Amino acid sequence: MKPNVRLSVKIDKLFDTFHPVGEPEQSPHVVAQVVSAALGADIPAQMIEDLRHGRYEDPVDPTVLIAIAEHFQVPGYYLTSDGELADSVAEQLEFLADLRHLGVNALDYRGVRLDRQQVRAILANLTRSDNPGS
Repeated sequence: MKPNVRLSVKIDKLFDTFHPVGEPEQSPHVVAQVVSAALGADIPAQMIEDLRHGRYEDPVDPTVLIAIAEHFQVPGYYLTSDGELADSVAEQLEFLADLRHLGVNALDYRGVRLDRQQVRAILANLTRSDNPGS
């Protein structure tokens, strides 16, 4: 996958994941305003839009990517690198999306240490028990 395409997929995932259920995604304009304020420099909404859709051809200042990531409350390395750490964030975002899709608002493990796969299996069982005909 080309780097700008992979980057666009990551940025799109942030927009898709971080908005309240039932409400629209943040606009590139809002993200650009926050990133501009954080950096003390004008970051156009069109740049955010182009980054999100893989249309931005110029090299991107890593501080812009870090500011975008931090706006969405994920570590900057999610957008500035590939590898295990970035993949771990991507996995957490998928997990969060799964939980939101199932309508989960909060989890409390209370002394039991479960990994994401175990929680997904429990949620899948709960979903099946709520829909016995499916």
